[in-house]
Amino acid sequence: MTSFSLNRYTRFIGLILRCLCAGRRCHTMLVCSGSVAWGGKQDAYIVLVCFRKARDFVFVKLTRLLFPTTSFLSLQATMSFKSLFLAATGLAGVLAAPATDLDKRQSQTITESTTGNAGGYYFSNYVQSGSDQLSISSGHYDLSWSSSNQDVVAGIGWQTGSARTIDYDGSINAGGNSLLALYGWTTGPLVEYYVVETYGNYNPGSAGTKLGSFQSDGGTYDVYKTTRTNAPSIQGTATFPQYISVRTEHRTSGTITFQNHIDAWASFGLNLGSYDYQIMATEGYESTGTSSMTIN
Repeated sequence: MTSFSLNRYTRFIGLILRCLCAGRRCHTMLVCSGSVAWGGKQDAYIVLVCFRKARDFVFVKLTRLLFPTTSFLSLQATMSFKSLFLAATGLAGVLAAPATDLDKRQSQTITESTTGNAGGYYFSNYVQSGSDQLSISSGHYDLSWSSSNQDVVAGIGWQTGSARTIDYDGSINAGGNSLLALYGWTTGPLVEYYVVETYGNYNPGSAGTKLGSFQSDGGTYDVYKTTRTNAPSIQGTATFPQYISVRTEHRTSGTITFQNHIDAWASFGLNLGSYDYQIMATEGYESTGTSSMTIN
């Protein structure tokens, strides 16, 4: 049987940790401390888990410290040393999980045009000029931009799109030209598509041709097709169509059944290719504003 206690050796533990970490920035957890009979001799044990997040891994240390058991004076409890060992090593295994699991609980801020993964989701941040601020945590982002950025399209979602159903809860505070939309691309053919849930002072479909309307998720969507000529795309500067569904009843939270939009577009002769990325996006064009979005 093992008798263990959390004790008053804070300063001593801190000294040991400085030696262990050798100046590296890290986080340390005291799992337990106690005394155990070992080879006929009573020794005291402290189990420490020391970890720090590196680029692609978590660094884990376990150590055992020995000193006289008479130093332990308070909060006595008992358990088998085997149970203590299993508990400590089990926790170490959790802490040694892939960094991508830990990333889901950590925030990240992006200020330039880039794509990647953060908070357990794929993200895309396009800034035509200057820098915006896109802060991402697990399934959530906050975005701020200014008119000096000219055009900003940013959000989180999936590296490969699909006919998925998306639940979202967001907000937008922007003057001028802005929108919230499910946004993505396909290739073969190259298509840029939007399912616009709300917009500011400019209907993003108004520059194109209105093909008709359909019902989905408790509202009416107007369908537009436009053509972008020599414009930025996922394949560089190109000419490509835009398929745009615009909800007539503006909202910033709800459900988007994307399959309904695929079917409606196809009925108007608008066919998609192979999916590239798909995000719940905010776009601001020559405007200043902020937005917030949570998806699942």
